[in-house]
Amino acid sequence: MTIDLRSTILDSDDIDRETLHVPQWDVDVEVRGMNGKQRAGFVQQYADNDGKLQYDKLYPELIIAGIFDPETSKAVFSDADRDLVMAKSGAALEMLATKVMSLSGLGDDSDADAVGKDGSSKEPESDGSTSSSPIDSE
Repeated sequence: MTIDLRSTILDSDDIDRETLHVPQWDVDVEVRGMNGKQRAGFVQQYADNDGKLQYDKLYPELIIAGIFDPETSKAVFSDADRDLVMAKSGAALEMLATKVMSLSGLGDDSDADAVGKDGSSKEPESDGSTSSSPIDSE
């Protein structure tokens, strides 16, 4: 029996999600990671000239993009809610934004290491060694 690897990968439900209780609001929300296109767009749009993410600008976008109603699976917030969201508890926003980043593979000082100052991909510097896999260093 031959497995169609491409179909298996493309058909997989691979976006991480987690239900979190937000004590400041006394509600449960579903937090979802971003897909590859969303993540790349966020990194490109919110990385500064040194390739570091600008969290003050990124956090409201993460909340809007990554917070869903666990019962309906609908997004809780829209772009029109940006200022209202940012007026809420900093601790709640930090917890949620951090979780969206974590589920999306973002979150430490190396967030945008693969992004150049203009948002383009940078080639990793070679130390002359060889590797059997291009992802060995991850």
